Amino acid sequence: MNSYTIGVDFGGGAAKATLLREDGTVVTTSQREYPTYYPENGWAEHDPDGHYDALCYGLTITMAQRRQKPLERSQRVTSRCS
Repeated sequence: MNSYTIGVDFGGGAAKATLLREDGTVVTTSQREYPTYYPENGWAEHDPDGHYDALCYGLTITMAQRRQKPLERSQRVTSRCS
């Protein structure tokens, strides 16, 4: 079985999901923008629902582009944060 890692980056106005092979080779990526709100001078806010929607979109599209079924619970999934 091949091992893959999905990395998700939440930036200032978009989330990007990248599917990588075990050796670090990029298989596919997707990106979805979300709005930044400026309720007062010097403030910047994001709606958490926008982040969640971008995450779900990124995972769904990335897996669809790879033409693989979503990972089953029995498959090993690792997460690394720095």
